[in-house]
Amino acid sequence: MTLESHTYEQWPYYAAHTIAWLQSYSFPIWLSLGILSILGWLLRWRGDPWIWDKLQVLLDKFQEIAFSSYANHIKDHHRVTLFKYKKWHWRISTPMTKGTWPWTKDRLPWSGWLIPILRSGRTSQKTKAVFMAPDNGNLAEGVAGKAWVANNIIVAPNLPNLSSSSSDQQIARYAKRTTCPAPIVKDYVARGRDLPRSIGAIPIEVNNVPWGVLVLDSREEKGVTPELLNSYTLIVNSISQLLEKAK
Repeated sequence: MTLESHTYEQWPYYAAHTIAWLQSYSFPIWLSLGILSILGWLLRWRGDPWIWDKLQVLLDKFQEIAFSSYANHIKDHHRVTLFKYKKWHWRISTPMTKGTWPWTKDRLPWSGWLIPILRSGRTSQKTKAVFMAPDNGNLAEGVAGKAWVANNIIVAPNLPNLSSSSSDQQIARYAKRTTCPAPIVKDYVARGRDLPRSIGAIPIEVNNVPWGVLVLDSREEKGVTPELLNSYTLIVNSISQLLEKAK
């Protein structure tokens, strides 16, 4: 393109050359702008990265204090996980739907879900554990889902110790105690995963609006108790305050 043959020729020199340069490199410019827009959206969605670093430190400290009796144990055996409520979750496949369509009539992408977003410790960070938290509280899954719909602290201690030799009755008993679908529990056992012996969940509010759930789980049957959760409301309030700034 020549400036003389273009309508920009009447423009001031620098303005005309700027327009010509933009048109010559329009694709990489728009590509860069698109990438910057996506990064900006991600930053707004995640919030201030320093806030999330502080939240990680707070979860680690909570884990250290809450499970101080098990200081010599592997950290993965006693965890603190922050779940956020999201209306939509595109879950491709679960033990609930093997051999069928990825979703069932009661478990749909828009059913409402509690999604893990932060966990204490350095290892065992990758988790696919999500819990349905629908408007119909009877269908809420897991101790986390129960705490969400009840908007109250829920604790399930003294859970059965499951292994590959556990019977269907034992698996069903664990599933009932934790309000977790039996096929999911059975799948965990079949894959050799160690399940918690005690679980507790605390609802988290941000600006007085339900935001998510904080879950503590332990491989000790008395690792998580109502007394334990009620003792650390100050830390829970600190997490809520940090989440207000992370929005």
